[in-house]
Amino acid sequence: MAAPMIKMLNVTKVFENGVVALDDVSVEIGKGELAFLTGPSGAGKSTFLKLITVEEKPTDGLVEVAGHDVGALRRRDIPYLRRRIGVVFQDFRLLSERTVLENVMLPLTILGLTPSEQRRRALQVLTVVGLAQRKDAKPLELSGGEQQRVAIARAIALDPAILLADEPTGNLDPDITWHVMKLFRVINARGTAVIIATHDYDVVKRMDARIIKILDGKVHRETAE
Repeated sequence: MAAPMIKMLNVTKVFENGVVALDDVSVEIGKGELAFLTGPSGAGKSTFLKLITVEEKPTDGLVEVAGHDVGALRRRDIPYLRRRIGVVFQDFRLLSERTVLENVMLPLTILGLTPSEQRRRALQVLTVVGLAQRKDAKPLELSGGEQQRVAIARAIALDPAILLADEPTGNLDPDITWHVMKLFRVINARGTAVIIATHDYDVVKRMDARIIKILDGKVHRETAE
């Protein structure tokens, strides 16, 4: 049996102010799996994601991402792990002074690819999200849904093993939300493990995917819809 892409075993996260964000959480997410992380604001969803990206480390328990023990990871090794993880945010986080193409090329630039290879790969993922024709536009010339699709293209530019989305449709209307969700499904079908944190239960109910519900820092329920 293949090792899980993400493994949390008896994980507790307590912040310096005493707030318990996660309490004895045990979850495994496999390669190529699609899962929703649900629960109200403050339930612990964002902390769950930050443990995967090593923005936070567990207070107790084991967190493994792509076979790496996050708690034991050296600071200099964290950027290498993060190259395997794409992240999509609610507020897009695009650079307004750069074009769509330049925004998507940014992680490829950091990786040190040649300009021609950066452009080739950026155009490839913009085609996946249906926005290659808007490559020369600036983010503020796009609709909210288009900006989120650019953010998704940027997140998958490095062909990550894991894609995390933190409330990715919070600023979008229902029709655009569904389009974005179908895009996540396409990306998942390419073999990427996709974890979407959301409190939009209408969206979750329409998707045939695993649901991990967090309440007060604990995994309250897991279902396979």
